[in-house]
Amino acid sequence: MSGVCSSGSASKAFNPACPGSRSCASGGTSGRRSRTSTPEAVARYGARQVERLLGDAGIVRHRGKIEAAIANARGTLTLREAGTPLEQVVWAHRPKRQRKPRTARDWQPTTAESVALSKTLKSAGFRFVGPTTVYAAMQACGIVNDHLTSCHVRADVEREIAQLL
Repeated sequence: MSGVCSSGSASKAFNPACPGSRSCASGGTSGRRSRTSTPEAVARYGARQVERLLGDAGIVRHRGKIEAAIANARGTLTLREAGTPLEQVVWAHRPKRQRKPRTARDWQPTTAESVALSKTLKSAGFRFVGPTTVYAAMQACGIVNDHLTSCHVRADVEREIAQLL
């Protein structure tokens, strides 16, 4: 699978939108096991959970990332309470026209859409969601497909996206 996130999957949208959320906030470890936490569970984390996670040698122990994952969970709930679930917000920023890069020179670290999504997420309380990080999450979820036109995976990603839309 190429990593396309369902437009109806809050946990799949939440995890890429939260840098380190699987390795920091959920107690999972990078590369060894994968857990998915719900935004509701992570949003309830307080000082005690942060301290516990900072002492867990099995995860990336960066206070800023742990606290950002918690803030991002709360932001996810804020968006939902406002009537726009995170997955809807993220997919609403899908480019109207997909770029089709021919060479690595055609790749870009940000787009107008990732800048706009970054601003939207920050206004909801998200942290560590600059335009470059957001663009990487958009790539990971298949919202943008910047595989080179010559890449054998490009068509597979397009098919998966078409099935979701």
